[in-house]
Amino acid sequence: MRFSPLRWTPIPGALLLLLATQATAQQMGTITGSVLDARSGRPLTGTEVTVVGTRIGAVTNAQGLYRMEAPAGVHRISATQLGYGAVTQEVTVVAGQSVTSDFRLEERVITLDELLVTGYAVTPRRERTGAQAQVTRGALYHHYGGKEGLFEAVTEALMAELHAQLGAAGAEAGDPLAALKLGIHRFLQITSRPATQRILLIDAPTVMGWSRWREMDRKYGFGLLLAALSAAASLKLIHVQSVEAAAHALLGAMIESSLVVTRARNKKQTLAEDELVLVKLVDSLR
Repeated sequence: MRFSPLRWTPIPGALLLLLATQATAQQMGTITGSVLDARSGRPLTGTEVTVVGTRIGAVTNAQGLYRMEAPAGVHRISATQLGYGAVTQEVTVVAGQSVTSDFRLEERVITLDELLVTGYAVTPRRERTGAQAQVTRGALYHHYGGKEGLFEAVTEALMAELHAQLGAAGAEAGDPLAALKLGIHRFLQITSRPATQRILLIDAPTVMGWSRWREMDRKYGFGLLLAALSAAASLKLIHVQSVEAAAHALLGAMIESSLVVTRARNKKQTLAEDELVLVKLVDSLR
């Protein structure tokens, strides 16, 4: 009996790509859920939800909801939000299916070390490098060029977090002014927390100097505000002689409102009242 030699028939590239795509899709599942304030039940916008140890992640929308794709298997997912304690929980992802993982975050008053008492710096105790890694305070100061350098590094990290939160809050808005109004609400929520406010709005201008603080803020909060007003002006949504002057005036009003909210007996009511005034201020630029 004679056997014919096997013949190899090449598979078209498009078919290979289709098969590979289908195989990949079959290995992936979906993780969805909500992130709420544990105490009030309020949806937390801009919370970062990530699959630990990977670059997979999502940010919650205005309703506090998130959705992301992840490989099948058991994963640890973490939810982090400025001013709240991070929460990590385990979830099992099944290929081609969706699994729900909801988070309830506890608001965390950032406990600072003794440097804050003197108007300097700021590391949450759960992240105190010296205590966890046996690094001396002198070594920290040396690394950052002194107390002022350490404080500046932490201030910039907080500014960057705030910038991300404000950007996420306005991401789904229909126009720059709508995004700005959502950002104002988020700004008052975050900066009216005593620990965050003291670092960003009270200690930072004093310790760093107004010029350096303003230079840094131009990269983050003020820069975001200026960009929103500039975009609104280019779309003829506002009419002002100087967009920068309008941005400075609005930021000043926002900071003052934040300080008032923090010291109010009824913070929720005061925040709502001040937010309404700030929104009307924005509308007056039309």
